[in-house]
Amino acid sequence: MVRLPQRTPSEYFRSVYFLSMSSIIISFSNDLAKAIAAKAWLYGERGDTEGLIALKKDADAYLHNISRSEPGLLIQDVILESKAKIALKNLAAAATKLGLTAEAADSQARLDRLEKLKKDRESAGALQINGEDASLRLGVLNGESIPNIARRALHPPRLTEAEVKPGRMIEHEFMAQLCTYGAWILLGLAAGVVALYRFRSPKVVRLLSARMESLLKPVDWLCLFAAGIAPFAYLLLVTRLADLGGSRWNVMALEIELPYDGKILLPMAQFSGAVLMTIILSILATRWRLAKRVPFFGFSKTRYWSGWLAILSADVFIPLLGWSVVNRYDHGLVACWMLCALPVAWIVSVFIRAMTLGMEQLLHLTTVSRVLVPIFSATMAALLLFTPWFKWSRQQWFEQDRMNRLDVNYPSLTKFEYQLSLAARKELREALGYDTP
Repeated sequence: MVRLPQRTPSEYFRSVYFLSMSSIIISFSNDLAKAIAAKAWLYGERGDTEGLIALKKDADAYLHNISRSEPGLLIQDVILESKAKIALKNLAAAATKLGLTAEAADSQARLDRLEKLKKDRESAGALQINGEDASLRLGVLNGESIPNIARRALHPPRLTEAEVKPGRMIEHEFMAQLCTYGAWILLGLAAGVVALYRFRSPKVVRLLSARMESLLKPVDWLCLFAAGIAPFAYLLLVTRLADLGGSRWNVMALEIELPYDGKILLPMAQFSGAVLMTIILSILATRWRLAKRVPFFGFSKTRYWSGWLAILSADVFIPLLGWSVVNRYDHGLVACWMLCALPVAWIVSVFIRAMTLGMEQLLHLTTVSRVLVPIFSATMAALLLFTPWFKWSRQQWFEQDRMNRLDVNYPSLTKFEYQLSLAARKELREALGYDTP
């Protein structure tokens, strides 16, 4: 298995798929256990005491041998337990019918221990990591499977935060990359809207707005481009350095109920907040720089207080939402939606005003819309530069991940499954009476 490629997450999953589709599972004959059960029933019907005693010895040797096979895949232990129950059930019934008290008691005792083991496993507490439900700490894929298969052993192997964090962070980096694409699309739509808006004005106004735009100096464009990317830099600082992006849990554990209907994941909501900040801050910055360069055309008369209030609301929304979700604080979520409503309302109101104001404001509005197009475009280009960084970070976490690895020292799909299979096999052999507890 060490020769299979697993240098990247995609190579690892292809290798796992190859192994899962190949015939690596040690197959126990389904027919043999059923044949033992059928033979036991037949001996019971015929009253063949000697035949049943001999069959019980053969069945015992059969179960003893297959339970000594090399564990690795948990399905082997599931099959073994099933076959033991099939054989022992009819052996106990036939021995009771023939008056073989010792043989009946032995088979029934094993069945009882197997049933007790099953109930003890079902009643055992959920797998935990650092005092929390393991399904929260594990990645999405492992979080769905590992807590369930862990119930196949009464004493499953323990997992540490250091073991599960890399796999969880790989998924967080992938989600951040998807959210970046989503933000890119939203900004693309915003750029398209403001680009089309200029055609609402007569040609002479469009020519004048182009002249106004040319008056902006390099320092102005630097400020404007910084305003476009600043909200996303702020988002990364809040979610990475302040740990308010929910990275201690898997991404699906960060699901948020929307106020009316539907759900959204925390990273998606926080990236949406960054998009709102980018749109508002870009508009305010454009008005500010135009007021500096061409104040004689009325650009300096714009009032900014409502826009800055909307910016402040979006600014608080991002960390507060992360804190509320991580701490399961519902009142904080209510406050978050109230904060989010303000920047959304501001953008809607600005759009309505832009569509309804008279001709005297067209030069101002057309110039702002013309300047916003390169700002949004530059921000979109900068967001695309985040993609290689997220990919690199994902690869770094993958190289630290020792839990999701094919390793010759652990002949299974994962180290955890191999260790779990060892524990389950030990418990099964103890229930069958082959090992002492």
